This record gives sequence, C-alpha cells and structure tokens, in this order.
Amino acid sequence: MFKPITMTAGLILLASLASATELQDPMAPFNITLGSNAKSARAEFVLSAIIISNQRRVAIINDRAYQLGHRVGTYELTSIEPNRVQMTSDVASRTLVLNTKPTENSDDPS
Repeated sequence: MFKPITMTAGLILLASLASATELQDPMAPFNITLGSNAKSARAEFVLSAIIISNQRRVAIINDRAYQLGHRVGTYELTSIEPNRVQMTSDVASRTLVLNTKPTENSDDPS
C-alpha cells in the first residue's frame, strides 16, 4: 500500500523540482546573460570581450552580452568595432576600449 503512494509522491516532488530549474541556451558562453533590457546598477562599465561574426556583433559589458541597439543602463549601444564600443545617451556618449595588452608591473626594474 505504501509503495505506490511513496512512489507517486516521489515522482511529483521530482517533477516539481525539474520544472523549477531555469533552462539556459547550451550554446551561450558561461556566466553570460543577454542584456537587451537589463539595467546596469553600476555606473562603471567594463568591456571584457567583443565577438564579431558575419551575422552579428556582440559586446560583453559587465558580464552581459549586448548587441547593437541594446540598452546598457541609460546608454544605447551604437557601435561595436574590433577593439571598442560606442554608447550614447540623451546627454552624453561613451567609448569603451577593449584592453588587449597585459597590465605592466610598475615595480619591475627592467
């Protein structure tokens, strides 16, 4: 008598846990979420990568992926180039440059 009830309850619990997990794009880079309508809580913007292909241009800013026309906080992403992006708002524009050079150590005497 208890086996069918226990088995049914276990299956219901398992099904509810499976539906609670969020599905993610298997082709998306790790720890990156699309940010077309996402608002940045930080005033500083960190450009960490730029991906350019024949189909699209993507800039990774503050660990989020943005395409042309997407909003980054109060700015709109207006240009994505191989080493920089341009963002504009109603009152200002910003250029973020991708730092591809390693940071120099100022303590190194050579």
